[in-house]
Amino acid sequence: MSLIQAYRLRFTGYPDEAIRQLVRVLGEIDERIENSGGGGGGSEVDFDADDYIFAEVPVGAINGSNAFFTTVFEFDPSSIEVRYNGQQLRKTADYITIGNQTIQLFFSPDAGEAIDVDYKKSPGEELERFVNGEVLSGALDGSNTVFTTANSFDPAWIEVRLNGIQIRKIVDYTVTAVNQITFTEAPLSTDVVDADYLKSIIP
Repeated sequence: MSLIQAYRLRFTGYPDEAIRQLVRVLGEIDERIENSGGGGGGSEVDFDADDYIFAEVPVGAINGSNAFFTTVFEFDPSSIEVRYNGQQLRKTADYITIGNQTIQLFFSPDAGEAIDVDYKKSPGEELERFVNGEVLSGALDGSNTVFTTANSFDPAWIEVRLNGIQIRKIVDYTVTAVNQITFTEAPLSTDVVDADYLKSIIP
């Protein structure tokens, strides 16, 4: 029995997400070693854990009518696993993939329910959609509360900072347009407002 098989037997069904992720990654390494001839001949195993995404909540309204969900990265269609309220769904029976970034369910989850996915990123997938430390546009005059980003963004993937300290969505600001946030209180002329965000898939 290999070390990986032992891990699978020991931790199967264990609720800790970190253990589940460890088992999946180690399983992939094990398979690659086996495919390279057992690892005893000096073959290198080309493996990068950064290629794998676990328990990502895809973008899409959960409202009882929407059935389309989009991942942050493009995925290898053969690798994706979709869960509904923690239960793994069956490809082609419960959902299909459209291209390399969209999942269509054959039902519409209701508000309060959950969808999450695991997948391997498509080869060559870059982090071009991420913007880090952008200084937002808007007058810093003690009265203006509206600031804009250079690109439209995914409202689920934005972090705003005031003078280097992350502030709270809804409490300190709200998203009011595809490239706009509105502060609860106007920043002062001496303040600095910047943000990290994920560019929207649809500009």
